[in-house]
Amino acid sequence: MKKYLLIGLIFVAINSFAQRIGIQAGAAFPIADFSSDDLNDPKAGSAETGLNLVLDYEVQIKENFNFLLMFNYQSNPVNEELFESAFRSIIPQGALFTMGIKNWKQTRFLMGLNFVFPVNESPFAFDTRFMLGMNSASNPEISMNVTDNGQQTIIRTYDNPTIGLSFLAGFGMRVKISEKVDLLYHLDYSSTNIEFKGVITEGRLNGNLVNTSNDDFEMSFQTIALSVGISFVP
Repeated sequence: MKKYLLIGLIFVAINSFAQRIGIQAGAAFPIADFSSDDLNDPKAGSAETGLNLVLDYEVQIKENFNFLLMFNYQSNPVNEELFESAFRSIIPQGALFTMGIKNWKQTRFLMGLNFVFPVNESPFAFDTRFMLGMNSASNPEISMNVTDNGQQTIIRTYDNPTIGLSFLAGFGMRVKISEKVDLLYHLDYSSTNIEFKGVITEGRLNGNLVNTSNDDFEMSFQTIALSVGISFVP
C-alpha cells in the first residue's frame, strides 16, 4: 500500500510542473572507430549512416530550465560490400558464396537537463541538452554460406546484447507553431564504450558443428545524429 502511495505522490509531483513530450526522427552518422573500415583494426565498426529515433519527456523545473527523460534508438548498417570482398578473396574460386550482415543496434535510456534560450519575442528558441544513461547495444549478426564441390560450409556470428554507460550532448532549435506544439530540430553527439564478451561464432560443415569460438572485443559507439520532429503538451 505504501509503495502505491509513493508512486501516486511522485506522479502528482511531476504533473504539478509543465510538461512536454517530444518525438523526433532522422539520421545517425557514425564517426571515429565506429565508422572505420580498417579490417586490420579490431576496434573498427565499418558502420554506415543509419536511423535515429528519439522520444523524450520534458518537465519544466524553472523557466527555460528543464529535466529531460529520453528513449533513443539507433540502427546502423555495416559496410557489407567490404566484408564480402574480403571473404571472396580467401574462398576457392568458383565456389557459391552468400553473406548476410545485420545492423549495429543501440537502445538508450537517458536522463539529464535541457536549457532553453528564447530569441526575444519571436517564436524561435535555441536549446542545449546534456544527458547520461544506459545503452543496450547489439553487435551485427553475420552469416556466411560457402558451397564448393558439394560441401557446404556455414559460419555464423551471433549478436550479444551488452549494456554500457552512455553520454549525449545536443544543440537544437524549436519553433512555436501553437500554444501547445513546437517544431524541433536537433544535432546530437552520443558516445558509449562497450566491451562485448563471449560473442559466439559457429562453423558447420554439411550441417555438423565443427568449430565454436567465444570472442571478446571493444567498440566505441560515437555518432552524430540529425533529427526533426515535434513536441506537444499532453
